[in-house]
Amino acid sequence: MGLRMDQHKAILDEVCKAAERLGGERERIRALPRARLYDALEDLGADRYLLSFVGSWGDTMNDGEVLKELRAWNRNGGRFRFDRLIASTGGKRG
Repeated sequence: MGLRMDQHKAILDEVCKAAERLGGERERIRALPRARLYDALEDLGADRYLLSFVGSWGDTMNDGEVLKELRAWNRNGGRFRFDRLIASTGGKRG
């Protein structure tokens, strides 16, 4: 299995963890086509950060970036940590 397939599986694992946190069923989420994941998470009440990571997957974020953000989201109990954002931008504001 190649790196891309490994990352794809890992991303799906993280999406499933997030969905379970929101009350969804792992098997149901895993069975969905990638294009339906955003809608399924939105139906579960996902926050805008989780939705942005999933919606950006394969569009404006590569697999590695999406996986990193999903792992952080799950590790932080389903919350996006703004201190990580500030640290990653060097404390600069728009």
